Amino acid sequence: MNFYLRKIHWIVIVILFSLTAACKKEENVDTKLEIESTKKIELEKLMTYISISFDIDRDKIHYNETSAEFSVPNTVFKMSLETIESAYKSANEYKLNHEK
Repeated sequence: MNFYLRKIHWIVIVILFSLTAACKKEENVDTKLEIESTKKIELEKLMTYISISFDIDRDKIHYNETSAEFSVPNTVFKMSLETIESAYKSANEYKLNHEK
């Protein structure tokens, strides 16, 4: 009888461990989706900022993820993500007039 109780005890532990491990995987997927969504929204904001600040059609602005820079084809316009983020952070007048 004692042997069966130990066996059941271990089976219950294994099942509970499996269930909690599966739940953690789902949380990681949700977190990745949230990060990607936030990054996409941030890039959209920066592209709008570039469009308004430099008077460039928004459709012409491209973002290269590998080099992390914005560019406009057939022009000399090319700026890094860090440069645009820095300018955007200090663009108080732009935020006051264009973001509500």
